[in-house]
Amino acid sequence: MKGVPKVTVDRGEQVQAHLGYTPEEASVEHADAKLDGRTVTWQVDSAGPFMLFTRGKRGDASYVGCAVF
Repeated sequence: MKGVPKVTVDRGEQVQAHLGYTPEEASVEHADAKLDGRTVTWQVDSAGPFMLFTRGKRGDASYVGCAVF
């Protein structure tokens, strides 16, 4: 995936995204995500693209990456 950051992980690994703001909600496509303050945690079960979506008081933000085993 050209232009998309690759994240090297192990299958089943818990990963975290540390944000520069505190969102009101967060989700990761095809995963159960947990939001704790500025940190979003989820388990990577399959390789390939993922999208992290956050919603805050000032608007929404989306982040795209590619999980590589």
